[in-house]
Amino acid sequence: MNKRDWIEQLSLVEHVEGGYFCESYRSSDNMKTSRVGSERALMTSIYYLLTDDRP
Repeated sequence: MNKRDWIEQLSLVEHVEGGYFCESYRSSDNMKTSRVGSERALMTSIYYLLTDDRP
């Protein structure tokens, strides 16, 4: 597979800081943060691909 195949297969999108990424998992459980009234997912997982043209 070449880089274009991986980008298409995983539905990766360009990341503002370079490379390509997509979120592959987000936990349905949340945790409180230090910000008042703020919560975030307990865990997330991503695919991240760096290429010669998007380092």
